[in-house]
Amino acid sequence: MGGGVRMLTVGEFRAQFGEEAQCAEQLSRQRWPEGFRCPRCGGGTRGYIASRQVYECKQCGYQCSVTAGTIFHKTRTPLTGWFWAIYRMSHDKKGISAVQLMKEIGVSYTTAWLMRHKIRKAMEDRDHRYKLHGIIEMAALSPTLGAAIAISTGRASSTPRPRSQVSKNLPTRCFPGSTSRSRT
Repeated sequence: MGGGVRMLTVGEFRAQFGEEAQCAEQLSRQRWPEGFRCPRCGGGTRGYIASRQVYECKQCGYQCSVTAGTIFHKTRTPLTGWFWAIYRMSHDKKGISAVQLMKEIGVSYTTAWLMRHKIRKAMEDRDHRYKLHGIIEMAALSPTLGAAIAISTGRASSTPRPRSQVSKNLPTRCFPGSTSRSRT
C-alpha cells in the first residue's frame, strides 16, 4: 500500500470499538476535537449527564448528545452496530448488502437498508468537499463507464462502444491540451 491510512483488522476494530462507550468517546473526539462546544451558543460544557448521555452547556443550559445532528441522531441501533456498518462499507469497494448487514448486527432489513443509505449519503457529502486538481488520468475505460460517458455526452447507444469510439465523441475540454475535437 501507499502512504494512505491502513485499514484495521477485525480484531483491532473490535478492540477499539467493541463497546458502546468506546464508540461514543470516538464520536465525541471527532465531533469536538477541542472539547464540547454548544451548537447553539458555542459555550463550553458544564458537565456530562451520564444518566441522559448528554453534555450540558454552561452558558445557555442546552443539552446535547454526541449523536445529535449526525447520521446517528435518534437511532435505537447501538453505536457499535453503526461503527461496524461503517467499517464493513469502507473495507470493501463493493460495500456490504443490507441483508448481510442485517445478519451481522441483528437489525431488521429496513433498518440495515436505512443505515447503508445514511452512511453512503454521508460519504458522498464528504467526497463533495474534495476537488480534483490538475490533469486527471484514467488507466482504462470500462464498458460501463464508456456507456455512462456516452450518455452524458448525448451519444447514448444500447451497446457500449470501444474506448476509441467513446473518446471520439468527448468534448476537447475533457482532454487538457487537445487541439482537435476528436481523439483516437
